[in-house]
Amino acid sequence: MAEDRKITIDLQLTKNDFRGRTQRAELHLETKKQNFGGGIVSTAYVFWVQPGSQEHAYGFGVCGDFSSRLFHDKTARATQSKIDAQHARIFTPETVENFTHSARQHYAHRLEVNREELATA
Repeated sequence: MAEDRKITIDLQLTKNDFRGRTQRAELHLETKKQNFGGGIVSTAYVFWVQPGSQEHAYGFGVCGDFSSRLFHDKTARATQSKIDAQHARIFTPETVENFTHSARQHYAHRLEVNREELATA
């Protein structure tokens, strides 16, 4: 059975959840078999992680967490060689750097506003 390919990048961003626990942002760049609709899909998502859990909020624009479906080859059979080839084609060093920058920018303003609100509370 073919294995997923994943790159995990610590974005060096933190926030507190509703209970005050610190979470850190991880960018997950992944290529895997698409269970619904078939084929192979490459995605970029940010998850907020802490020991024992991770979360991702879907939304539109700046309301949700950073996410993007980058490429979906609906006709590809999910063999290991095809997953590896798509992952290498989509996630070059340059695109990994660009996604890392875009993910950090997605949160820059929101995290700064939250820090200012906490400082005045």
